[in-house]
Amino acid sequence: MNYPRCFLGQFPGSNKILLFLKVNRLWYIFYPDSAELSKPLLILPRETRILDSLDFLIESYRKIFGQPVYFYLTPESRRLWPYLLKGYREISLLFYYKPIRKTVPYIALGELSGLKLLTQNSPKPYAYFTIDF
Repeated sequence: MNYPRCFLGQFPGSNKILLFLKVNRLWYIFYPDSAELSKPLLILPRETRILDSLDFLIESYRKIFGQPVYFYLTPESRRLWPYLLKGYREISLLFYYKPIRKTVPYIALGELSGLKLLTQNSPKPYAYFTIDF
C-alpha cells in the first residue's frame, strides 16, 4: 500500500493511535507514552490504518501559499522537527516554537492542550494537525 509520509494511524488489531513518519525509506513510529523511539521499520504491516495525514495539509498549504511552509510546534511535538526536515527534504519548512505574532499562515502541529494555548496568543493557524494520543 502507498502510505503518506506522515500520518496518525493504527497497527492491525490495535486500538492504540501512533504517529508514523517516513524518513529515507524507513518508518519511524512515535508512541504516545514514550519519548523513546522504537527501531525503525522498512515496511509497514499491510493492514495499517490511516486516521489522519499531514501530507494533505502540506500540499494544500503549498497550493494556496507556496513555500516555505510555516509550522508551529508545541513543546511536546518539538522532537519531531528533525524527522520532518529529513522526511520532506524537497519542501522548505520553517518552524516556530513561540506563538507567532506575525500574520503568517501556518500549520499548528502538536498536542491539543498546547494548540489551545497557542490560539490565545497569536492569529489562528491555517490548519491544525493534532498529535494527541
